[in-house]
Amino acid sequence: MAYSWPVSLSDVRKQLNDTNASIDATELQTVIDAATGIVENLVGPINPTSYDEWYDGGNFIIPLRHYPVTAITSITEYTPTAQVLAAEPLDTTSTFTGYGYQLDAEAGVIRRTSGGNAYLFPTGRVHVIYQAGRAVVPAPVYDATLKLIQHMWGDQRGGSPANAVLGNSDFEQAPQTAHLVPWEVEEALAPYRLAPKVA
Repeated sequence: MAYSWPVSLSDVRKQLNDTNASIDATELQTVIDAATGIVENLVGPINPTSYDEWYDGGNFIIPLRHYPVTAITSITEYTPTAQVLAAEPLDTTSTFTGYGYQLDAEAGVIRRTSGGNAYLFPTGRVHVIYQAGRAVVPAPVYDATLKLIQHMWGDQRGGSPANAVLGNSDFEQAPQTAHLVPWEVEEALAPYRLAPKVA
């Protein structure tokens, strides 16, 4: 099954057992947006998104701000005198490229593989245009986002689950939690969490 991103309003209503669509859509969308931001902060962008960023040179690697990386459009190096040293697209089909770069797409790290000086990026600025995200929305990430929305909606209502708010007297009251991201959501997202970056 293919999942859309961000999670759909109809799927959220199902998760909250809002069968009559009695929850205000605008209010619910605010919670969806907030939960989506939290999840993407933990696992990185989901929908492929283009980024145009500048980095300082003089290092062995460039840790990109967003990952996993789906494509590099270009890498351009500038010396302090604004001389362009390289302005070629990165061939991501090869581990080592003729243009002198290696990409770890999952970690979002670019390494220089040629040019001398122990493969350091030259002092100056490096301009990187790239795309980060995922080709497919992982089902556990989608499901965890729905559970986080349910948790946030319940907390917004003073700890009461949505079903109780909607008048379902058969629904057993869930205990309130002090954590923004519940343990089960953390566990579901664990395999997709971003690895820490070291510049």
